[in-house]
Amino acid sequence: MSLQRGTYGIEYDENPGSGFRKLWLPLILLITVMISALFFRGCGGDGQAAKPENELASARYRLPEVETERERPSLLKHWFFSKRAREAGTKPGGGVIQGRVGDAARSATAAALTQPPRKLPPEVQRLMEQVAEYENADDMPGARQLLLHLMTRRDADEVRAFVERKIGVLNTAMAFGDREMPEKARHKVVAGDVIGRLARRYGNTVDYILKVNGIDRPESLRVGRMIWVMQNPVFELTIFKRAKKAVLTLNGQFFKSYEVSLGKYEQLASGTYEIKNRVKKTAAYGQDPTRSSGRTDTRELVLSTSGVTPGQGTISLHGASDEFAFGQPPAARAVRFRTADIEEVFLLMRTGDKVNFTE
Repeated sequence: MSLQRGTYGIEYDENPGSGFRKLWLPLILLITVMISALFFRGCGGDGQAAKPENELASARYRLPEVETERERPSLLKHWFFSKRAREAGTKPGGGVIQGRVGDAARSATAAALTQPPRKLPPEVQRLMEQVAEYENADDMPGARQLLLHLMTRRDADEVRAFVERKIGVLNTAMAFGDREMPEKARHKVVAGDVIGRLARRYGNTVDYILKVNGIDRPESLRVGRMIWVMQNPVFELTIFKRAKKAVLTLNGQFFKSYEVSLGKYEQLASGTYEIKNRVKKTAAYGQDPTRSSGRTDTRELVLSTSGVTPGQGTISLHGASDEFAFGQPPAARAVRFRTADIEEVFLLMRTGDKVNFTE
């Protein structure tokens, strides 16, 4: 019971009011804090979610399936990104109002592939700096070895696309250039050597030996010349259907990845196939000015099912006449590469080499 000052001095207050009136200020403060917490909760740091893996044991390559976490609601984030979208001429949902979607997507993808994220775990950052040191010293094998190690680290998944691209660039430069590579060797041509026989001896394709040594025709091989060969390489191609990605491995290690487009999903059964035929096709469009690339579908690898994987018919791996054709679905039992990519795979893979299809 409280005291009040009345007309006749201090008196007892017979109507003090409810207990809630005494607590109104703390309750208002508590409600304010709760609303603020809900308002800004979406601005916190991102949590670490376990990433499931889809690994083909024979290729020893892990394709991380990165799941987008459900974003927590935030009025502040919604207002901020809506404002940025309006300034950029886009809808908050992501649809472009003006401009070309393809160009924007390609620009974003190129940026992700050409530079790693700024914030990395300390150990990953240290390894990336060592890679740069090896590259500055022109030590491609050393840089590749560190990058292959980075691919095995769970805390390096954020730089995975960048690392794969770097390894692909290094492998292409070493495999097809006049450079040393752990998987390559020098061979001195002696009397009786012919390209076909050397290809069988070292497990190469004839096309690869001609390409890497800049030889126009097999009969141009001269006695006494030093030429590059691969030392019995084991190339294996794995096509991840859901990711629309083909991964080439060399002796069980990642070599390079390629974007592909697929025919009918249900007709490309998961399993192991082998290259049955290697087919060369017409190499040019002629003088058609409407073609920008100047090349058409020049190579094809025809796959047949192995004894392990029962199936019907063959599967074709082939190129695309241009970027527009690459984006279109190929035939039902076909996988389409970009022309330069299928030509590269064609140079490396021989008849009988394995091609895996997996989800």
